[in-house]
Amino acid sequence: MTANGLDDFFAGFNQPVTAPLYPDPPYYYRGAKVVLGIYQAEAEKVARHLPPGVTPATDPATCIAWVCNYPFTTFGTYNEAILIIQAEFEGETYLYCPFIYLDTDAPMAAGRELWGWPKKLADCGFRHGGPNPGDGEGFLFTVDRPTDKRLLSVTMTPERPATMEDVGATPHLTLRYVPGAEEGSPPSVCQLIRTEPETVPCLSADGSPDIWSGRCEVTMDSRSATDPIADLAPTAMVGGIYGTFDWTLPQGRVVHDYLAEAGIGARNGTTAAAAAVGG
Repeated sequence: MTANGLDDFFAGFNQPVTAPLYPDPPYYYRGAKVVLGIYQAEAEKVARHLPPGVTPATDPATCIAWVCNYPFTTFGTYNEAILIIQAEFEGETYLYCPFIYLDTDAPMAAGRELWGWPKKLADCGFRHGGPNPGDGEGFLFTVDRPTDKRLLSVTMTPERPATMEDVGATPHLTLRYVPGAEEGSPPSVCQLIRTEPETVPCLSADGSPDIWSGRCEVTMDSRSATDPIADLAPTAMVGGIYGTFDWTLPQGRVVHDYLAEAGIGARNGTTAAAAAVGG
């Protein structure tokens, strides 16, 4: 037995503890192909997906459809679409994520458990151009959930060199929300998590960063009651960025604890818990 009374059964970092689904952090990404579709959306519709105390940083709201193909990560190979709202919390600007879709299980579980990334499995596709002559101009990323129910399409045509200043380095903000285990209990965890990945652009043969700007279009292709991303639908496009990047993803840092703020514990009544999370 260990000093705290636990034996080696609990040595694993995550479930199942005798055969963890994903490795210990940090997590490594290499050669990630990323498109950022930057656009404006209706602030009132966007705001309903922000937790208490978090507000849109601009009006109209500034949003990003951040779509990725990962040829190598320490989670494995996968595709991911991250919907981002530029938001403010306690005087600081963040990139807040209300919806995220991907196509494999390990990073889904890790994202939800460690940071509160609201990940759902979906049918995600990423391709450069298309199968027919004349349609190889740019990139296309799609999200279907379920298959053949198209939620999101992002197209982008790289045209001009860009820099890391165009990409930016704003920290990410997520809501780590874990429901209570007992009937009628409040959440076990309700925290805002700040995360700052270390991002390095891959270099072209001439030593310049492989980052490009160009025309981009983001469309929310059909409404879905289970995935209401249409609330974040563009009213105007701002621009698009494409690049290949290496990054290291560390664990985050708690910047706000809603339950501690309300002075309640996981076993206290549901009325106080609802008040703490804006219910």
